[in-house]
Amino acid sequence: MSPEPIPPAAQHAEVFGRNNVVVQIQGDGNTVIPGVAHLELTRHLRLRRSNSRQARGISGLLSPYTYSIPFVGREDVVADLWRWMERDHRPVSVRVLVAPGGSGKTRLALELCDQATARGWDAGFVTDTELKRFFDKENLSAWGWSRPTLIVLDYAASKAQLLGKWFSELAGNPATSGAPLRLLLLERRADPSLYWWGEAFGKGGRQALAVQPLLDPEDGPFVLPRLPAEYRRRVFEAIVQEIGVSGKPK
Repeated sequence: MSPEPIPPAAQHAEVFGRNNVVVQIQGDGNTVIPGVAHLELTRHLRLRRSNSRQARGISGLLSPYTYSIPFVGREDVVADLWRWMERDHRPVSVRVLVAPGGSGKTRLALELCDQATARGWDAGFVTDTELKRFFDKENLSAWGWSRPTLIVLDYAASKAQLLGKWFSELAGNPATSGAPLRLLLLERRADPSLYWWGEAFGKGGRQALAVQPLLDPEDGPFVLPRLPAEYRRRVFEAIVQEIGVSGKPK
């Protein structure tokens, strides 16, 4: 598959202040402008069903990355996420989205990233390796993102200690460009009583006082509502149609 061209806006991104970082997004390959510090994000475009052999078989059909299953019944949640992204007065804000496995967290985040990119945001998932590489290389209290940016982190509990370091530095960032930075964390369970929550957002003292004001809502995670029965039925019907009478995905 040939690489996607770098959008003109990414080629000529404007950066404000000192020690700034341009976020570059190019499918899953994430082409980086040489000599410019960067955070690599991905929208997993190469796993979409039209591009990937991994979409074949039941596991591929049910994977959120392949987009084989229709995205339905989450309009209210998406609208609420956009209110958080665009209307929250804080330059840096973190939301934790919680739901059991298979509830559609990842599919929702992928859809949100697609919408954000279409609206001129830099948006995508960040891998564990990239999360650590970027933190080791950059002082996040001096990071300057040039455009509205959405960073999605799946399996947040496994990254809790490193996220705590990220948030501690971001809490002191002046965000002089005026562009919002939003971090969406996905996890199956999250509340202030859990160990990983304290690692990420502080167990007390100065870290908690600095980091917890970044949270939206400030008292804990956002619980993803269960998909209404009407839409669960539509998803099931779509799966049956995709599998067909042969028992194999079309």
